[in-house]
Amino acid sequence: MKILISSLALSLAAASGAQAQIAKGTTLLTGNIGYTSVTNKSGNYDSKVSRFEGNLGAGHFLADNLMLGLNLGYVNGNEDYPIYNAIDPFDPYVAYGEYNTKEFSLGPVLRYYKFVGGDQAAFFGQVGGGYRSARQLIDPGLGFPSFQHDRKGFYGQLAPGFVFFPTPKFGLELSLRGLSYEQMKEEARDFSPETKTSSLDFGFGLNDLRFGASFYLGRN
Repeated sequence: MKILISSLALSLAAASGAQAQIAKGTTLLTGNIGYTSVTNKSGNYDSKVSRFEGNLGAGHFLADNLMLGLNLGYVNGNEDYPIYNAIDPFDPYVAYGEYNTKEFSLGPVLRYYKFVGGDQAAFFGQVGGGYRSARQLIDPGLGFPSFQHDRKGFYGQLAPGFVFFPTPKFGLELSLRGLSYEQMKEEARDFSPETKTSSLDFGFGLNDLRFGASFYLGRN
C-alpha cells in the first residue's frame, strides 16, 4: 500500500512538473495589434482621437518559461479638433485642425510565463525598453502651413498578458499596454530651442487591450 501511494505521488509530481512549462530552447515569434477611437463632444462639434498600435517580436527561451527577445513597435495616432472663428463667434463655419503622430520603437524584452489549470493557459509578465523615435505632423487648419516635430529618446515598459494554447505550438494572446515611461528630446531648430520631455503612462483600461498570436517553434 505504501509503495502504491508513493508511486501515485511521484506520478502526479512528474505530470504537474512536465505539463506546465515552455521548455528551454524554444523559439518564440509573436505579434499583436490594438486600436482605439474616442469622439469628444464640444458644443455642436466633435473632436476625434484614434490610435493604432502594432508590435512584432522574436525571442529564445533561456530557461523553462523565461524568454529573452527583441520587440519592434509602431504607433499611428490622429487627433482632429475644431477651430472656431475668433473674429465672428456667430459664424457657423468651423474648420478642423489635425495632429498626426507616428512612432517607432526597438528594444530587448524579457517575458516570464506562469501556467494555470494545466498546459493550455498561462499568464505572463513582460518588461522591456529601448530606443524610440516620433514624428508629429501638425495641420493648424484655416489655410495655414503644416509643420512637424521630430523627437528621439528611450522608453521602458512593464505589461501583463494572458495566452491560450489551442495547440502546444500556437497561442492566442490578450495583453494590456501596461505601465510605460519615456524620455524624449527634440533638437533645436530655427528659432526653437532644444526641448526635453518625460512621461509616465498607465495603460490598464479597456482601450489599452491588444490582441495577438504567437508561435512556439520547437515546443513539444
